[in-house]
Amino acid sequence: MEFTCARCDKKKNIDEFFTKKYITKKNAKHKYRLFKICKECYYEKRKERYRQDSKFREISKERSKIYWRKNREKCLQKYKEWYRKNWDKLRLQRVTKINLERESLIKMLGGKCKVCSIKDFIVLEFDHIKPILNAERNFSNILREVKKYPEKFQLLCANCHRRKTLNELQEYYEKRAEMLSKVRKP
Repeated sequence: MEFTCARCDKKKNIDEFFTKKYITKKNAKHKYRLFKICKECYYEKRKERYRQDSKFREISKERSKIYWRKNREKCLQKYKEWYRKNWDKLRLQRVTKINLERESLIKMLGGKCKVCSIKDFIVLEFDHIKPILNAERNFSNILREVKKYPEKFQLLCANCHRRKTLNELQEYYEKRAEMLSKVRKP
């Protein structure tokens, strides 16, 4: 059975409308009545109202907090299930976002290796101009650092980056050995 939405004027299946429970005065039985607008239009209307009306926003947030406090375990369980179902989708979104951010930062830093001028995005890496030794980093932190302080970084291809890093480490360990030998002499 089809019903026409009062907002979008489209004929839709009854399943696409909310039902409202009410009690009749004659025999005190529950009856159900369809909403005049479909679920899709209802959600759009709520989104518009949420964006425009600050008081409605505050009330909605407060209701959400109260519901969360009362049903914390249920909410966490639903979130875990949703996360398990959508894990691949979320990972793909995260990887895509990181790759786009990386590409924009590479373009910002010139788009090629400082030493050998290779322009392949796949092999280009961010290198600290002044080496930072013994620091643990993950990829997203480096992207954040490059975005904040681009003047501290340069682009190098993987080969040039490896050579530079090994040279720096060798110098570092030579200086360290020299200092330790001075300290240990009586």
